[in-house]
Amino acid sequence: MNNVASHYLEISAAIKDILETVEGIGKVLSTHRYTRQPESFREFFTSLVPSGSAQVNAWLISRVRVPIETKGLPIREMRWRHQFVINGYTSLRDADGSEAAFQQLVDRVIDALLPHKRLNVPDYVEYANEPQCTQINHDWFGPVLCHHCVISLEVLQRDRVEWVD
Repeated sequence: MNNVASHYLEISAAIKDILETVEGIGKVLSTHRYTRQPESFREFFTSLVPSGSAQVNAWLISRVRVPIETKGLPIREMRWRHQFVINGYTSLRDADGSEAAFQQLVDRVIDALLPHKRLNVPDYVEYANEPQCTQINHDWFGPVLCHHCVISLEVLQRDRVEWVD
């Protein structure tokens, strides 16, 4: 069998590219970042808002599972089901009406990820399902109380398998 490889990095980069087109998205990271340093926290997770202040506005992409299926006897196709989770965080500022603004941002993110919009990846990669917002709540992100959401997305990669004797 020839070498068949995951295209995780390309798929993650394509999801990041899509998210960066969403109005008001802030920072988009294709991995989780961790820091104890306040300067790094601000660099990784904050961006300027129209008022000129820096607020948390970060969207973190992680692959959480990758089940693999095979089809045919002998195997003719491998299917990689890349299951991604996108965690979105924005500063909670009740006096500024941040709840409504965050809910609208979540809707724009989901709309940008709908299957009829093409990922910028080769033809053997496609959406396996619609994005699902599985959680919207308030949570601490570092030292900042934030609006938080979790969006799941499954991307299917199909590879033809050539048998080499």
